[in-house]
Amino acid sequence: MDTKLDGKVCIVSGGGNGLGAAMAKGLAGAGARVLIADLDRAGLNNVLAQVGSAHGPGRIAACVSDITNERDVDGIVEAALEHFQRVDVVVNNAGTGAQIVRPNFISQPLNSWDIPPEKWRRIMDVNAIGPFMLSRAAIPHMLKNGWGRIINVSTTWETMLRPGFASYGPSKAALESMSAGMAKELEGSGVTVNTIIPGGPVDTAQVPADIGVPRESLLRPDVMVPAIVWLASDASAEITGTRFTAAHWSQDAELDDNLRNAAEPVAWPQLVKTIVMKERGNLS
Repeated sequence: MDTKLDGKVCIVSGGGNGLGAAMAKGLAGAGARVLIADLDRAGLNNVLAQVGSAHGPGRIAACVSDITNERDVDGIVEAALEHFQRVDVVVNNAGTGAQIVRPNFISQPLNSWDIPPEKWRRIMDVNAIGPFMLSRAAIPHMLKNGWGRIINVSTTWETMLRPGFASYGPSKAALESMSAGMAKELEGSGVTVNTIIPGGPVDTAQVPADIGVPRESLLRPDVMVPAIVWLASDASAEITGTRFTAAHWSQDAELDDNLRNAAEPVAWPQLVKTIVMKERGNLS
């Protein structure tokens, strides 16, 4: 599979640490120019230094921003255009969860009614509304070029329904639903929309110390790289409205095998029944 990204410009939100940093470095390593956005200036500087050391100057730039602030989000796209003159790929990775309410939320689970409304709003703002705003800002540029990729970092179905995850789960369910609708809206435009999940807990700061398993048994952040690079490439042009599990994707496998093992429809199409409108007065 040809997954070279030479000439492509990728935005990665939450790019200063964890999954975002790993994906940004992987995309840059595949030839893309990358704009990383994050609130963590030190994390951004660290990724800039690593990519600059590995690939030379001009491959990566950074933007300190809050994904929940509309002006900041518009500034992310403006920064990509200023540095690299185009926007081809958006990886909506910035995320937060119950750790902002209770650091030990695994051993002491949070009920829905335990969560202060301002914390619930923050989680929804970061995980669902932020991706909407960044996609909204970037898609017009993609449509103008007739090519683009929106890639939303989601979570497992189990996590969406898991007790104690009643803020994080619904926020990712909203992201999943948005991805499905957006993919349909953009059909035939050259812009695709897909979601991706790691496939299990990842050794990042978002996973608390009380998770109950050795840290070395967790997935590594770079588990995302092979699948994200393929999704950002020309090779994925025919794929939209699809959900990928990164841990099940192998860069050494044939494409058909990867699609069989790592892909499924985004959201819940198996639950949808077509609504047939009957004549007025004869609705059932």
